[in-house]
Amino acid sequence: DFDDDDDDVYFSGSETLILDNGQEITMDNVSIGDRVQVANNDGTFEFADVIALPHGKNQIETSFVELSTSTSSLKATPAHLIMAGSCDSSNSMTLVRTEDVNIGDCLASTDGPVEVVSSSMTKSNGIYTVVTSNTDGIIVVNGFKASSVPLTTFSNSLRLLVKFFFILGTRTSYANFWPVFLNIIFFLRF
Repeated sequence: DFDDDDDDVYFSGSETLILDNGQEITMDNVSIGDRVQVANNDGTFEFADVIALPHGKNQIETSFVELSTSTSSLKATPAHLIMAGSCDSSNSMTLVRTEDVNIGDCLASTDGPVEVVSSSMTKSNGIYTVVTSNTDGIIVVNGFKASSVPLTTFSNSLRLLVKFFFILGTRTSYANFWPVFLNIIFFLRF
């Protein structure tokens, strides 16, 4: 059994991503180099390369919050950030901890806001997340928008790295050092 850490952010290995060829793939079968659907901050969708897999294939059992809608469900650890909010408008969607989403709230999906009809704790095998080349850090899992990484840590570290690269005079663009940055953070965190 996995020693659950309140701040760990994972999806169950059974959760699915969409590949650029339109096929679904479960988290436990994703490989570096796969192109998966991601969401941009401007509301558009595209496909981005998977550049890091923080966890190899595993059968680690852990606790997940399972949020269900009338069309699908999502299993993520309690601290994982997912796009959710009021059902009145997609403009009210923000990244919130999975455990903080209530019945009646809406999840941001590829088809717009979808109401949560149930929320429960469940055990499942396999802890996974993917890191993509997309700079916005939002992946589409089971049709829902979710963070691929713990954004609080990354946001603070990213600001420091931007300053570091600027001071060094490299003027490295955000997009050019993002993959390297993510790999450094994941090696330090895990």
